[in-house]
Amino acid sequence: MRHSSAFAEGPSISRVQGFGYIYPDELPRIDGLLWKRKLPPAPSAVDDEEHLDYSAGKVTIIPDLRRWEQTLDEASEQGKTVVVKFSATWCGPCRIAAPVFAELSLKHSDLVFVSIDVDELPELVTKFDIRATPTFIFMRDKKEIDKLVGGNQEDLHKKFDPYCQRQE
Repeated sequence: MRHSSAFAEGPSISRVQGFGYIYPDELPRIDGLLWKRKLPPAPSAVDDEEHLDYSAGKVTIIPDLRRWEQTLDEASEQGKTVVVKFSATWCGPCRIAAPVFAELSLKHSDLVFVSIDVDELPELVTKFDIRATPTFIFMRDKKEIDKLVGGNQEDLHKKFDPYCQRQE
């Protein structure tokens, strides 16, 4: 990787999926394609944030396994159902589902809402066999009791009915 004043003055770098940031003249051909110099794309709001935006609700972002265990312990002691959303910042349907998940967390305050980034906690992705994002898992007493794969808002709203009735 080249480090010179050319970065500040000269050629623009490009982000290439699977390669990270490169200087176009360093890899002029990949699979026979000629790379042209261009300005990097403007960063999106999601690129600037570490996590999806749940600020409109009561969703706890789980950053590590210690916080995960602590959240499960507290919910189990209180007899609450935990709703876990497995998502990623790069996932379009996850971004669309984030405000809905936040809204549901306000509507169903008797449930515990948490979000896990699949890139940050691969151990939990493996444990719960997450194969697509978003995936919503309902847990009670530290055990999975239900699962919804995909970001269909209507299905997500319907999924809450049995758990909220049981809580009342």
